[in-house]
Amino acid sequence: MSDLILTISLLVSGREDTTGKCLDSLRPLMEQVPSELILVDTGCSEEFQEQLQSYTDQIIPFVWCDDFAKARNAGLEKAGGEWFMFLDDDEWFEDVTPIVDFFVSGEYKEYDQAVYRVRNYNNMEGTAYSDDWVSRLIHLESDTHFEGRVHESLVPARGRCKRIQAFAHHYGYVFRTEEEKRAHFDRNVTLLEKLMEEEPLNMRWPLQMLQECFSMGDGKGLIDAADRGIDMLEQEDQSFGNLCRGAFFSGKILGLGLLKEAGQMDDFAASSLEDSRNPAAAACSISYYAATRMAEADAFERTVSYCKTYCDFYEHMQQEARDEQAQTILESIVLVKDAITQEARERIVLLWAKALIALGRINEFPEKEKQEILGALRRFVDGNGEFLELPEEIWQLGISGLLPLEEELLSLSISQWMAQVMVLQSKKKPELWKEIREHLRAVRTREDIRYHYFAMHDANAVMEQGTKGESYDRLREKLSYFVVSNLTYAHEVYTPKAFEGRMEILPASCRAAVHAQECLQCGAGDWSTQLEALKHAAKEFPPMGGFVKALAKEIGKEQERQAEAAADARDELQEMAKQVRAQVIQLMDQGMYMEAYEIVRQLRQMLPDDKETKRLEEKLEKQFS
Repeated sequence: MSDLILTISLLVSGREDTTGKCLDSLRPLMEQVPSELILVDTGCSEEFQEQLQSYTDQIIPFVWCDDFAKARNAGLEKAGGEWFMFLDDDEWFEDVTPIVDFFVSGEYKEYDQAVYRVRNYNNMEGTAYSDDWVSRLIHLESDTHFEGRVHESLVPARGRCKRIQAFAHHYGYVFRTEEEKRAHFDRNVTLLEKLMEEEPLNMRWPLQMLQECFSMGDGKGLIDAADRGIDMLEQEDQSFGNLCRGAFFSGKILGLGLLKEAGQMDDFAASSLEDSRNPAAAACSISYYAATRMAEADAFERTVSYCKTYCDFYEHMQQEARDEQAQTILESIVLVKDAITQEARERIVLLWAKALIALGRINEFPEKEKQEILGALRRFVDGNGEFLELPEEIWQLGISGLLPLEEELLSLSISQWMAQVMVLQSKKKPELWKEIREHLRAVRTREDIRYHYFAMHDANAVMEQGTKGESYDRLREKLSYFVVSNLTYAHEVYTPKAFEGRMEILPASCRAAVHAQECLQCGAGDWSTQLEALKHAAKEFPPMGGFVKALAKEIGKEQERQAEAAADARDELQEMAKQVRAQVIQLMDQGMYMEAYEIVRQLRQMLPDDKETKRLEEKLEKQFS
């Protein structure tokens, strides 16, 4: 096909659940850009091969030999387009429009290669991920080929590089079991070890090994890969290697941190930062990981030092001139890419604050960084429906008075607070409620309906939580919090008339609180009234039914305890009375009738129904008649 612009090639291995998504996402691209699709079959069933034929008739069988580059080259050899693009069968594009525009506009004629982002997910929910620039599009030349048994790439990559703002979803790093994850790691490590033997001067392989060990939290593996890369940096001075410096130094810092070698890690990080060949991004990465690991080791003095270093180098990094290709590489290198973002800077600034809080020196926190946290806080509060789930450091800065946290929170509308409460309720996490409750109490300096609204729903959540093993007094404390929180809010929002009759205008929990208040106001021994009030409360607000049952059970136990205590008191009193009567008889035998009579009268007041004491009293009265 003489006008063929693009060849798209995939390795297909039988992933039926994702291959269809992948190929379907490519349809708009193939419909608008003269294209061909080549599938390299590395192990599909016959039935699945038939399904694939509906997408293309170019399906190349390939016997798997633990070499991704060979498999990719099998498809590349058949390519007839000016440009070549490859991807995996567990990836699919969100929107190919930016890629379509690159070709349809003719812009592709001005470039020799292009990159787009792959979104690598860490969980099946798609809530945790990292975006990586990947070199998957290249202008075909006579020497274009794939290299690498694993983490293969197209080489030579030369000329101008276009950054295309498109991304593909990739769930290939989400594993169902630890065994599956370990098997994937072992396979890749085995192939990388072979590559490092075959190409001892290729820096890509220890860099990829670093990534594998990082994903598994393998401290020793990180150190070994980092040391290998650092040795290569000494042997050959090259631009790509210089961009990788931060990854190797940071990898060793992380490895030493995982092995709990805090002192050695600190020494290594400090000496690494002294290397004048480090670009600012490498220094940022080194100080970023050193700061986080020092904080984990509670070495807060050193944490402060590395945080300050990070911020200084971050400023230099912003001023460094880099071409687009170098910037793309930098934003894709493991460890470095996550340490040089605006989000990473904000994390470091928060860590700096946390370390100073731990040292009791929060007043040393620089004004510039304080303003940056304030800016981050405002973005968080303004744009996030979960604004009460702030980082701990922000709460502490607000509590310390260095951030106007209460002012920012109370600047939000009641409707925003209501939405946040709904989010919290949906999570059903008692510890989260407790954490936010304690933070709000610490930062709160005045009354506000927003606080009252939160407290009402917090108290309602407390009513829904388990009550296993809680005492009668503890349950009454919870009930008191429920009553006060609900009625405080209700009295602020509703008129006194709303509390009359059946109170239908009040929220269910507020009606329940009115009845629960009657329970709390009852006398200690008025058990039946307490139980009746609780029954009405549970009827109004069924979610507190379990709590009411628990409290009713404890009321029964309290009744028994008080009855037992009263019985014990009566027994003790009877024993005391017996001893006193014996003393009275002794006084009577000695003729001391007046003294004996006075004692008997006091005893009669304590035990008016005691027959023995009454007989003694009558006997003494006869002495005076």
